[in-house]
Amino acid sequence: MNNGLLPYWGLSTVCSSVGFLQPVYTISYGYGLSMLGQSAYRFWNKDSVDTIGKIHLGLVGLYGLRMVSFLLWRSSLKSYKAYQERDSTKKRRDKVYKTSQIAGMVVGCSALYMGMFVPAFFNSMEKDSMMSGDIPNAMSIVGLGVATIGLALESGYDVKNQLDFEKNAVQSPSTQRPYRVNYNYIGEALFWIGGFLGATRTFTGPLRFLGALPGVTGIVSVVVSEGVERYKKRRWAKKE
Repeated sequence: MNNGLLPYWGLSTVCSSVGFLQPVYTISYGYGLSMLGQSAYRFWNKDSVDTIGKIHLGLVGLYGLRMVSFLLWRSSLKSYKAYQERDSTKKRRDKVYKTSQIAGMVVGCSALYMGMFVPAFFNSMEKDSMMSGDIPNAMSIVGLGVATIGLALESGYDVKNQLDFEKNAVQSPSTQRPYRVNYNYIGEALFWIGGFLGATRTFTGPLRFLGALPGVTGIVSVVVSEGVERYKKRRWAKKE
């Protein structure tokens, strides 16, 4: 591992430690705080970052800020509070985890979050360590454009889905959430794939490419798995 990345893993570990309050926070607040914290630290710790690098770091930081803000807003809604009081939700929330289990979750998730940050880390290095020319820069700009679209899509549908849930819960409290395509998951996948493509100009050799691959592969795998699982549950609920 590049020694320069170790502080980012440490920072993600600290941010993910909110999981000791509630384990689920590791993959919610810990996720958002890790992205916001790593981006802010990189900005603070690196003087010579060009425009493309700053945009990439800014997008990652904005992603983290948006996630934390959304989670705080969602927690204030009546429908979400009611959801938290359901027996099935309480059972999951009140499940007792050993400290070692939570610690393992924190370390594992923080490693993933650090890996997801690698493309932005590479993209904010000195320009003489990157490929020169219009084509690599253009490919990176296109990638960051895809990431921007993904961020907008995820943000918009997170809010829309939650507002729909709030409306349905008020009008018909016993009604299941209606089945719909998980565009917010598609947006999340697009964001991280776009970020990977946005670092194209930094792939001066196979090691750089392979170093940026695990993070995006890991998060896209999680997103696809979660999206498919929710698809099955909602289709099943619809049939019933």
